[in-house]
Order: sequence, then structure tokens, then C-alpha cells
Amino acid sequence: MQLFAYSHTEAGIRKRASQFAVQDKPKAVVRPPKPILVGPPPLSNVIELSPESNEAMAQRGMPRWAREITMAVALEHNVAVSDMMGSGRYRNMVLARREAWYLLKTGSSPINGMVPSYMQIAEWFGREHTGILHNVARYVQENGLPLITRYDITSAMARKRKRARCQKRSRAKSSIAPPERTSTWER
Repeated sequence: MQLFAYSHTEAGIRKRASQFAVQDKPKAVVRPPKPILVGPPPLSNVIELSPESNEAMAQRGMPRWAREITMAVALEHNVAVSDMMGSGRYRNMVLARREAWYLLKTGSSPINGMVPSYMQIAEWFGREHTGILHNVARYVQENGLPLITRYDITSAMARKRKRARCQKRSRAKSSIAPPERTSTWER
């Protein structure tokens, strides 16, 4: 005696197909573009920082105004400040980091008017300055903002793709090993 599940019979298949039939296509939702911050938030609008994140940023030498920018971007992107300061590579963390680095680079200290260098920003976030430079240039390109550096992101991305192709080819060549030779007495 054979037993079949109802979902695999012809009637069951028709019933499931009718449940998932598309009546009308949903209309695309058009959302207005997200406004882009162009400078540091005013100091009168002080953002309360959690003691742990504030302490971690202060230990790395980040001034108060830079901590406020970082916290504002973290709140806007719904990301924890510790995630922004960490090495996670989830999309929302990366986008928040890029925006924060751009705002830190384009903003200036309200005390002395100095713009932080890429080295300073890298020190605050525990990164290398070249990564900060690349991500700021990428943020500028993706959002159509005016250039703030001469770093050419398109040629850098092309170099990165070329390097990856070469590494892939070299790995493929090295994985093909010649057959082992056996002596005549082992056959």
C-alpha cells in the first residue's frame, strides 16, 4: 500500500498554486532621498553618549565634537557605536562608518577650527589611514558629493579587481599537482 502526502497530489498542487497566485503586482514605493549631513551637529544639541562607548572613544583620543558626530551617525543608521568602532563588515555598519569618516574629515573642530587628518581619524577608529581615505572617497563617489581628495576611487577599484583575478589564477595553477611517480618495484 502506498501513501502520498496531500500536498504532492494533483489536487494539492492546484490548491497550493492558487494560494500563491499573484492577483495584482504591488506598486513600487518611491521614497524621498535621505538628506546628507554636511557638517558637524551644533554643540548646543549635545547628544548623550553611553558611558561605555564614550569611554572607549575617549581612550582612543577622540575629542568631544568627534564623539558627537560619531554618535549622531550611529543613531541615524541604527548601529551601536561599538559596532562602528569595531571591525564588523555588515552593510549598515560600513555605511555608517563611511558617513562618520566623511563628516569628521569635512567638519572641523569648533575649538580651533582644525580639520582632522586621515591619520588622526584612523587612530580614533583603530584603522589604517589608507582605509579611511578609500572609504571617504567611496562615500563621496556614491553620494555625488564634491571631491575632498585627489584619490581616484575608480582606478583603485580596478587595481583591486585585477589583483583578485591574478590571485585567483595563481591559486588555480598551484592546486593542480603533478601525479606522484612510483618506482617500478611498487607497481
